[in-house]
Amino acid sequence: MAHKSPDPDLFYSLYTGIFKPQMIRLAIQIDLFSMLDDDPLSCPELAEACQCHPQGLQSLLDYLVAVQLLNCIQGKYSNTPTSAAFLNRRRKSFAGDWFMVETSPAVWDGFLQALRYGQPAYPIIPFEQDAWLESYRTPRLESSLEMWHAAGIDPMLNIPIRILDIACGCGIKSFALLQTNPSARVVCIDRPEVLDVSTCLAGRMGVRTRSSFRKGDLSTISLGSSEFNAALLGQITYYLTPDQNLELFDRIFTALLPGGLLLIDAAMRMEQPEEASSMIDFLTWASSGGGAYPFDAYKRWLLASGYQMVEQIGSTWLKAVK
Repeated sequence: MAHKSPDPDLFYSLYTGIFKPQMIRLAIQIDLFSMLDDDPLSCPELAEACQCHPQGLQSLLDYLVAVQLLNCIQGKYSNTPTSAAFLNRRRKSFAGDWFMVETSPAVWDGFLQALRYGQPAYPIIPFEQDAWLESYRTPRLESSLEMWHAAGIDPMLNIPIRILDIACGCGIKSFALLQTNPSARVVCIDRPEVLDVSTCLAGRMGVRTRSSFRKGDLSTISLGSSEFNAALLGQITYYLTPDQNLELFDRIFTALLPGGLLLIDAAMRMEQPEEASSMIDFLTWASSGGGAYPFDAYKRWLLASGYQMVEQIGSTWLKAVK
């Protein structure tokens, strides 16, 4: 079924299989989607613009139509909303560099070296492009509200609450709460290029005036003292080593008001190996020295930082109270 708006889940599905990612890589490398930014073009016109042989390009174009990245009407090709948003280099939301890095053999060669010698590969990944994808994932809104409710913060109550969203990414989890609670405020922390995404999304969701943005590295930026009712760490703790997590939990503890809540959203390693968390465990270890830590590890670190009532509230959620 054709989508009228960008579909991030379709983009993520491009990673499946062996051949599909390589076909998409070819299209990105010849900058095909950018050539279609203005008007639909025929195969001969695209072959000239991309400097490709028309016979081979015709097959690639047909493949891209089949995987819903191009439309073709009367022999003229055009971008779909998904390719226009995420694969057109002329758009702010371009995520092609992220795709190229994630599917690059060089990254996996780095992981092989990490596996052999125990040293993380530290690949340079444009996380801001992944944030653009996440900013269009509308199912995130419902799941985010479920997360806040499970943590004991009723999204429907109009009560003042000040949130610290650390390594916020696109910020959709906090903005979902702001949409339902007009008295809520959020301070988002991330790198400048990522905050460009969250600032844009805050505007699209109508919560820009209640959102503040602080540029900085989460390992060094000041989080303040006794300023926030709640802090959110979403899908970042598994990129950090145990010592880095413990140091960060200490600083968040200082930033929270008495009774304040720390909410963590992260894949956790299970006692019985599970595919998704095991994969995240290896990839984050190989790329940064982190891992999909078990709940018991989080609980031990949080109690050492002074938190109380540490409990797991979902398969990827846990909370702790100051």
